[in-house]
Amino acid sequence: MPITAQDVYPLLGELLHACQRIEWTMKYLVEQAYRKVEFKTVDELQKPPKIEDKWMSNPDTLGMVVRDFLQDFYGEPADDCADVDCVKFELRYSFNADVDADVREENRRRRAAELADLVAIRNFLAHQFGLRYPLHDEESCTAAMAYLEDAKAKLKKHDEQLKFEVNMFQAIRQDMCSMAPNMPMIMERVRRADELKGKIGKLKTYNFSNMAERTIFDFTDRQDVIEAILYGEQDITLDAYMSKPIEVRLANLQWLAELSENPNFIEAVRKQQQKRGVI
Repeated sequence: MPITAQDVYPLLGELLHACQRIEWTMKYLVEQAYRKVEFKTVDELQKPPKIEDKWMSNPDTLGMVVRDFLQDFYGEPADDCADVDCVKFELRYSFNADVDADVREENRRRRAAELADLVAIRNFLAHQFGLRYPLHDEESCTAAMAYLEDAKAKLKKHDEQLKFEVNMFQAIRQDMCSMAPNMPMIMERVRRADELKGKIGKLKTYNFSNMAERTIFDFTDRQDVIEAILYGEQDITLDAYMSKPIEVRLANLQWLAELSENPNFIEAVRKQQQKRGVI
């Protein structure tokens, strides 16, 4: 039975719809690949704003989405973002992060070639199919159907690969969520760490050279330095802090010294640890 244009149109529509479905799935993954939430007040931290999904209104073409997809999931690991004057929480997902550079590049080249084929099929169906196959006669309809059957098999493979990546993404996200069961607590730690950056600045240049021969606090009468050292304790009074075991206080001082990167502070803490028999 001869093939007619009426036989071709349903399969053409099916494949165009399949391309759209793949495109929207990739737009969803691209949006989820990187999440950044900033908190400028304690109230925002305690009641995080709802994250709005915008992928359904993303106007990017398939080629643009493929570019972002390759960069996000198969590109080089992203550098940390620059510091900002607020608490920020970031999530990044990648299918290519835990491999060495050569394997990462090979994975990216392979996926880029696969997605280039996907874009070529979609563009041909959307923009060139009618020119190549006018469907005016049986020969044209037969050739068109042969092309569509081949394209259908290729799109099926693309769809299967993308479903595999969606499952991989969901598994990675589940693992990350399992490592952070108490997000409010983690966010509070992030806030406190961000606040500490300012206080640590007061410890960067202070001369702690005589600290090893004295008690922990009598080396200075600078209240801002004392507050920086006490930071992180629920009760920041000097008496309450001094009541803690020396090992606890020295561990806290070692942490602060390393954060401050002040060689005098680091050496003074080391000397006190030796003097007290902690190291």
